[in-house]
Amino acid sequence: MIRLPQGDWLLPANGTPCLLVAGGSAPDKAWLAAAAAGREVWSVDRGLSYCRAAGIVPYKLIGDGDSAPPEDWQWALAQGVSAERHPSEKDDTDMQLALARLQQAYPAGGNVVVCGGWGSRPDHFFSTLFTLADWGRRAGFRVIMADEQQHLAILYEEEQISFHYNAHMQPLVLS
Repeated sequence: MIRLPQGDWLLPANGTPCLLVAGGSAPDKAWLAAAAAGREVWSVDRGLSYCRAAGIVPYKLIGDGDSAPPEDWQWALAQGVSAERHPSEKDDTDMQLALARLQQAYPAGGNVVVCGGWGSRPDHFFSTLFTLADWGRRAGFRVIMADEQQHLAILYEEEQISFHYNAHMQPLVLS
């Protein structure tokens, strides 16, 4: 089971529960703090700013520093966050680098909730979605993209899930 503030995803979810905070649309601070409870939090560049605003000290920070302000990186380092800074001129996106490190850290797979994966640019959203779908299959991770307004589960072959909403968070639209 993967628990989110909206309710519970019932699907196979083994391994270390991880929350990967990316730099797309900013999640609600209270939602992010609740979603982080009981999870190892990794931030991907600007996702660090979302973590800091929500009072979350991430376990790991990965990125090239082009979207999170330098003072957020300095704050993270002062907090003892394990950080990997990559050059801006690189072949992989910050998300792809973070997923590769996550797979190295947890080779047996697990589950990951990605927030900040939505955004205003379709090219970034589709890059994130297709990267997560391919990586999840290869690495053996269950992947859910979520924030306080929307969520999406990536399923393979014959997989099935169910989602049980909390009474106060019934969806307006389900597709």
